[in-house]
Formats: sequence, structure tokens, C-alpha cells
Amino acid sequence: MDEETVRRRLLRDDVVEWTSARIIDGSLRPGAQLTIRSLSQKLQVSPAPIRDALSILAARGLIELTPRRSARVCTFEEAAGDAAVALGVLMGGVVSVSIHELSPAALRYATETVRETINALARPADYDLRAVAIEGYQRWATICANQKLGAILAARSAALAVESTTANHEAAQPLITIALHALDIAIDSRNPVAARAAITAMHHQPRSGTATLRA
Repeated sequence: MDEETVRRRLLRDDVVEWTSARIIDGSLRPGAQLTIRSLSQKLQVSPAPIRDALSILAARGLIELTPRRSARVCTFEEAAGDAAVALGVLMGGVVSVSIHELSPAALRYATETVRETINALARPADYDLRAVAIEGYQRWATICANQKLGAILAARSAALAVESTTANHEAAQPLITIALHALDIAIDSRNPVAARAAITAMHHQPRSGTATLRA
């Protein structure tokens, strides 16, 4: 790989992280317009990495590409079309942006949260899985010190589609458990890409009946 390609990819990744962080913290509000020209001028980056970054952000569901070399910041409902999947988009972005800044205490709390959820999934008869899941979301808002995430979770908790029926548990548990173990490893290594992938996977599980476990 030549030096110019490496440089372009590094600049692209910087633009992706900068833009993601501002969408997540609310600096870039839903509906805000982004153009290659404006981002290039603001960030002092050439158009090519900006264009690459916008494609990645669109693939993640954070923006919608529009004609004339521009984009629009999506609402999380538009990004996913499903409350739980939208929550995965939001959480994955928050955790990936925050993971390098977490204190040792916050990392321990994150690891504890993940492992307690794994234990609850393994013994559903002993836990109220809905309560475990909602508490887990609230813990992540605290871990990442993200007030926007906390507010969204509080407003949306009744619609999180967290059900503890046997059929739903059996359908979702194996894949969610795998994703939680992947998240545990990502937290330990402070890997933002792996953390986002694991969280996204948890929120894209197959449904059984009308709902599926989201944890």
C-alpha cells in the first residue's frame, strides 16, 4: 500500500470519528446538512477523504447521502427503522467514541455489566431479563458519561422490545451471548471498532414471535 493511500485512509478515519462524535453528542442535530466543501474547509482535509468518510457514515446509518455532494444527519429512527436497532446504532457510536477515554473504574464497571448480562442470559429463570436489559442500557449511559444516551434510554425504555418469553429467549440467547463475549474482549483491549460491531450485532438478532431479547 503506497504512502498516499495510507494517508487518505487515516484522514478518512479521523473525519468519521469527528463527525460520529458530534452526531452522538448532539452538536450535529438530525436534519443538519453536511457538504464535502464545508467539511473540507472546517477540517482542512481534501475532498477525497471527506467523500470516503461520508460513505462510511451512511453505511453506519448516521447520515443519508443526498444529491449534489452533500448529506443529511439522520434521526436514529430513520437510520434503523426499528427502535432496538436504532438504539444499537446509537450505543455502538457512543461506546466506540468513548472507549479510549474510559477510566480504569469505568472499564471495570463496563466489564462487570457485560458479564452480569451474560450470567442472566444463561439463567433466565432466575432473572427478570427485561429489568436486566434496561438496567444494562442505563449503566452504559453512566459508563460513557453520555447524557443524550441516558435521556433517549429513559424515554424509550417502554418500547425497547425486551421480552423474557421462553421462545424469544431461546431464539436470541446464543447469538447475543456470542456478541456479549466479543464486547467483553473489545472492552478489555479498548477496541472501538470491535465494540461497535458487537453492540450492533446484539441489536440485529432474529425475532421469534412479536419481539426478541435485546440486552
